[in-house]
Order: sequence, then C-alpha cells, then structure tokens
Amino acid sequence: MLRTFAVLFLILITTGACTAVKNFNISDEFEKSSNRYNRMLRWREMDLAGAAFAAGPLKEEFAARVKAAENVTITDYRIKSQYCIPEKNQAEVIADIDYFVAPSVTVKTVQDIQKWEYVEENGKKSWRLVSLLPEFK
Repeated sequence: MLRTFAVLFLILITTGACTAVKNFNISDEFEKSSNRYNRMLRWREMDLAGAAFAAGPLKEEFAARVKAAENVTITDYRIKSQYCIPEKNQAEVIADIDYFVAPSVTVKTVQDIQKWEYVEENGKKSWRLVSLLPEFK
C-alpha cells in the first residue's frame, strides 16, 4: 500500500514539474517574441514585424495599417503591463508608443493593446499577434 502511494505521488510530482517547465518555456518564448516585435516597431521595421508576428488572417489588414503609417516615426515605447497565461495560450501587452508624423515634429502618444496567441502553424507552435497595429493620427 505504501509503495503504491509512493509511486502515485512520484507520478503526480513528475507531471506537475513537467507542466511547470512547459509553462515557463511558453512564457519565456512570449517575452522574447513580444520584445522582438516592439523593438522592430521602434526601429521602423513595422512591415517586418507584421510579416513575422501577425497571425495569418490579419497579415493583409496589418500591412494596410503599416502603409497608412509610412510617415510615422516611433521615438519610444513603454510597456505598461504584460501578462501571459500559458494554460490558455494567450497573452497581452499594453504599451504606450511615442511617435510623430512627418513633417510635424509634435510627439504624440498612442496606447497599443497587443493581443497574442500561442498557435501551431506548419507543425510548429509560436506566438502570433492577433490584434492590429494602432492607428497613428
């Protein structure tokens, strides 16, 4: 009886540890993807950011937002909040983006609410943006 309990306990502990490691890896992947995406925006690589991270159905609409923002220069961004729920394959980032629209030099701020999902594409799971680039006015 004690041996059976010990085996069941070890199985339970091992399963829990595996889940914790998996969730950590998914969260770590999200942080890397989110940081890369925001750096791409900051360094005027909006088109590459959309190609790399926008979910398939949003790619065209994301590209249209990028085209509309061709005169936008992002001067800074600040992450206000960020959370990841690995069990639901979802994450969200709220960032403030400082920018100006040429030829003006007036710096404005827009809030960017980024919704992310951990999805499988071509047999590989990765984080995809399921929200659009904000409108820069």
